[in-house]
Amino acid sequence: MASLAGRQPGPAPLVLQLFSRRWWWVTLLVIAAVGVMAGLGNWQLARLDQRRARNAQQQRMLASTPLDLARAQWPADLQPLHMQPASVSGEFDYAQQVLLKEQLYVGQAGVHLITPLRIAGTNQAVLVDRGWISYAASLGDLAQFNEAPGKRVEGWLHLTQLLPGGRTEPPPAAARKEWYRTDIAGIQAQLAYPLLPMYLEAGSSAPAAPGLLRFQPDVVFDDGPHMGYALQWFLFCGLLAVGYLSFVRRNGV
Repeated sequence: MASLAGRQPGPAPLVLQLFSRRWWWVTLLVIAAVGVMAGLGNWQLARLDQRRARNAQQQRMLASTPLDLARAQWPADLQPLHMQPASVSGEFDYAQQVLLKEQLYVGQAGVHLITPLRIAGTNQAVLVDRGWISYAASLGDLAQFNEAPGKRVEGWLHLTQLLPGGRTEPPPAAARKEWYRTDIAGIQAQLAYPLLPMYLEAGSSAPAAPGLLRFQPDVVFDDGPHMGYALQWFLFCGLLAVGYLSFVRRNGV
């Protein structure tokens, strides 16, 4: 009978192998990497929850009663009012109308007509994006796109458009008819009456002159890529953990 002393020791338990002198530092690196990837997966899930909450809030806002701009009270933070339905009555000031350049529609160059509307019963005005016309039409008589006086305009509120990085553009030295963004502060500098802090995009439900195109809100209510990214990070966690355990088991102490 073979003696116990003559037996060869079997492989050490896996947990002892993982924290042996040979593998302990690699094990700690793998644990740290798995923790980082799991954290990134949870971060993507949190972003998914935020996106769904934002989508729900946006859907509620779009279905809400239009805000009367003649009576609106403006909070310090205007971001929650982005895409808020709104309506206003007054007279368009076509003499102060400006063109928003380089606006493409189905591959065709054009401009948007940005027209101040003097709000009835107040001394204020609001910039109204009345819609898109072709570049060729913008070279002609813009009076053909004028609208009936005193009409009520309905649409959606937008924040002023800034330069990349949220920077503001210095006010122009002289009045300009052509702009590359709806810069409320910049356009305000060339007007004699105060503008509201947001501008209104006229809705497509209102009749417009031939050649003047208006659009429905371009809002997407999907979940975005966050669930897919989260699953990828969790998959990477599993692959790294299982692969490392298998590698250590095969190579032993």
